[in-house]
Amino acid sequence: MIDGITLTNKGLTLMQIELISTNNNLQTNTASGKPYYDNRLTKNLTDGVFIQIATDGKLKIECSLHKWNNRRLTGKGTNDNHFTMKQAKEAAEMLIAEKGIPIQGLNVYRFEIGLNLYMKNDCREYLDLMRCIEIAGLEKELLINQKFKDKRERTTEFHKDKRKYYKVYDKGHEMKDKKQGEPMHPNILRIETVYRRIEKTTFERFITPDHLTKIVNAFFDEWQCIKFDRAIQAPKGTGEKKKQLCKAILRHGNKTILLDAKNRHKKGTLTDMEYRGIREFISNDWQTFKTCIHSIQSEREKEFREQFNQHKKNATN
Repeated sequence: MIDGITLTNKGLTLMQIELISTNNNLQTNTASGKPYYDNRLTKNLTDGVFIQIATDGKLKIECSLHKWNNRRLTGKGTNDNHFTMKQAKEAAEMLIAEKGIPIQGLNVYRFEIGLNLYMKNDCREYLDLMRCIEIAGLEKELLINQKFKDKRERTTEFHKDKRKYYKVYDKGHEMKDKKQGEPMHPNILRIETVYRRIEKTTFERFITPDHLTKIVNAFFDEWQCIKFDRAIQAPKGTGEKKKQLCKAILRHGNKTILLDAKNRHKKGTLTDMEYRGIREFISNDWQTFKTCIHSIQSEREKEFREQFNQHKKNATN
């Protein structure tokens, strides 16, 4: 399940630097007269693992464990199949051994944990319904990532101050966009949690069974809290505007909706009649009317949760 990972080591000896550079055919470069080493020009021609030793001797390794493992086994550097945490642990240990990287002083700086879900329908049909992830009572909104075409990725906020964020995207669309060939399934919905700027986590501790189990449990517990947009079932004769108002109240609360209506009325984007109707409905009718309405889970949400729960059962048992 571990995909992208960044490892660092700030305490290499001169001999270790020389061995790592030689074993991995790193190119020698200079910056301000000081040497540094990397394989930036060749990593995509070999196994996709980026290795750099900076001018201050700091080692950085970046790769997708999932893609590296697939390339090792099948020759294809893709991550559209299933990849268990056990496989990820074994791949991480093999990668370090193959590259001749000393474990002493090696730390995990960043990593992603992800899961591929093979859906029955176009991924957009699920993405368009995904609203937020609610954790500890706070809604982390899933926003469209404008970097990707056709609204095929949604993420929570991921600015530089965020050490952890969530993303969900159309894996097949991404593969085609990057010219990685045809995906193994036409509708792969991938969910990921990204951890950044991790402190005091050694590689040795990271790959212990107990620590990996905690990561897996957190992943499933948090993605279990995803919220989908739902339709409203209301008494016969209820107009669409009233249904949308009820939907908004259920989502944001009556106080928030009333304040929003008041602000829009002040700005002139809501007429006197529209504002009065919202105000009177919330004040006089909502407490009774809300007992007559129900939110309806879509078939797309049902399918997502069925698949998700099956993977959770398999991964955590």
